[in-house]
Amino acid sequence: MNRGVLSVIEFVGRTPSSAREPLGRALVPSFRTNVTAALLCAGLSMAQPVENPIVERKPVDLPAFESIRQIARYATAAEYAEAVAESEYRYERLLYRSEGVIVSGYLYSPKTQTSKLPGIVFSRGSLVVGNQAPVLLTMIRRLAREGFVVFAPMFRGSDGTEGHDELGGADLHDLRNAIELVKSLPGVDAGNVFLYGESRGGMMTYFALRDNYAVRAVAVWGGITDIVEYLKAKDPDAKLAAATWPDYASRKDGIHESRSAIRWPGKTGKPILIMHGGEDKDVSPLHSLKMAEALTELKREYSLVIFANDDHILTRNRNRRDRLAIEWFHQHRDGVR
Repeated sequence: MNRGVLSVIEFVGRTPSSAREPLGRALVPSFRTNVTAALLCAGLSMAQPVENPIVERKPVDLPAFESIRQIARYATAAEYAEAVAESEYRYERLLYRSEGVIVSGYLYSPKTQTSKLPGIVFSRGSLVVGNQAPVLLTMIRRLAREGFVVFAPMFRGSDGTEGHDELGGADLHDLRNAIELVKSLPGVDAGNVFLYGESRGGMMTYFALRDNYAVRAVAVWGGITDIVEYLKAKDPDAKLAAATWPDYASRKDGIHESRSAIRWPGKTGKPILIMHGGEDKDVSPLHSLKMAEALTELKREYSLVIFANDDHILTRNRNRRDRLAIEWFHQHRDGVR
């Protein structure tokens, strides 16, 4: 192979701003014809434009407050009404491609903006869920009004989409592709994308750090860090485990290892804000306390906040919870430090 041709591709013009940008578009226009010819002579072809991952986007329909299950844990009627009446932002349900399946997510973005904004990908809690747009509305709006574009992927098998949720298996593709989708949006500063995880989504956030997903920093609350301890407490008969992982009996050790961040804290290389409720009955605060201890021993950058009298989703401190996450993300923006 002609190495000189490859050198021309790499260095002529400006460097592609990201791996998603087609090579031909990144080159200085006057050189494109010559580079194309050189590629053809070398038996190579020009890179093709990356397929738009978004299959569909539609405005979200929001129901009446009293019809939403468990909404009182996330918002008051007044907070919800104010968010529904918001006129400066769009709230859309997106369908996007993710490794052979079509999955959904909710995008909250300003209708007008004069510059690119940092992005937040919110990794939601629970396993298989339905429409989460009403429940997430007030939290997503809080984040967006502080200068972020926010996207919340639902993961395969939820919100009426195809696929099987493996709680940290193939569904991790949905999180990675959500991050890449956000970075590709024209109104987002691709160098400043953050990850915010709740409960199961906190666990997924740790997996994203392990796998070096392209985010600058993360925040989690109520995050699961030890799947063995979680299953002992919440699934003693292993019914959930068997439904989530049909081959659980034969793959138990591997599943436990890959889904327990406490076993590999050294692989979480980005700054982490850890939050937990001291009265959390769903995920023991020991998950976060032990993770913080491990990160301390490794001298990693993290911050730990325990809300002594609060629950799993930090209901009493939800505004402060999100304020701390926002401050953490702004603190770790590119160029700030």
